[in-house]
Amino acid sequence: MYAPECKAEVTPSHNGSRTFSYTLEDHTKQAFNIMNQLRLSQQLCDVTLRVKYKDIPPADFQAHKVVLASSSPVFKAMFTMGLREQGMEIIPIEGIHPKVMERLIEFAYTASISVGEQCVLHVMNGAVMYQIDSVVKACCDFLVQQLDPSNAIGIANFAEQIGCTELHQRAREYIYMNFGEQKQVPDVTSPFFPCRYEPERDEWQSVAPMLTRRIGVGVAVLNRLLYAVGGYDGTNRHNTAECYYPERDEWEMLASMKTIRSGAGNAQQQELN
Repeated sequence: MYAPECKAEVTPSHNGSRTFSYTLEDHTKQAFNIMNQLRLSQQLCDVTLRVKYKDIPPADFQAHKVVLASSSPVFKAMFTMGLREQGMEIIPIEGIHPKVMERLIEFAYTASISVGEQCVLHVMNGAVMYQIDSVVKACCDFLVQQLDPSNAIGIANFAEQIGCTELHQRAREYIYMNFGEQKQVPDVTSPFFPCRYEPERDEWQSVAPMLTRRIGVGVAVLNRLLYAVGGYDGTNRHNTAECYYPERDEWEMLASMKTIRSGAGNAQQQELN
């Protein structure tokens, strides 16, 4: 039913120049709720994700491309950048568990996800695959809270594998701070004694101890000199650096960096004449 045509010529104010703006604050939430209802009832869906994981039977998930694209840059590229998936109604998905994909799809519609300890690694891995950064951050924060001497090394390795720099750094820091309980982590309460490899004799030789205790130190070689940068002594991260002179078997302190760093990688830019 349409509203009747307004034939009255009425100006609300004297000069007729006033305006007003109206914003429905929860419009987005309401709209996504309706789209989620449409998804659950399989109405107006324009794509089916067929998820295959190892030996588990494939699972189909119907959804709306626009919603998936709004949540994941990977789906956005898939549906808008001329890839073959753009014209497909059924898209095969591999490398992610169906239950994880189901939760990520639900998050795209509801902005809410529930994750337990048993599946957080799978969910985080899936969120990394589809670049759903908010879920990655939530999983990262949860894992940081669960760090323990019994799992810190495993979490650090997992974070490194999936390329989550923040979690990897936080796990490494936890390991450094709790190295006394970690049998696999070297004791940094004693001086750090580096070794030098002698290829002619195929043996390692102990050299002078560094001037500062360091673990997670960045190292690089330039003009036959070894540079040690930053690191962690079990209490503090460092911005200091030192250089080893093999001819004298001595370490010398260098100018400190402007930023403290541990677990950083160093690279040689060029040889100096």
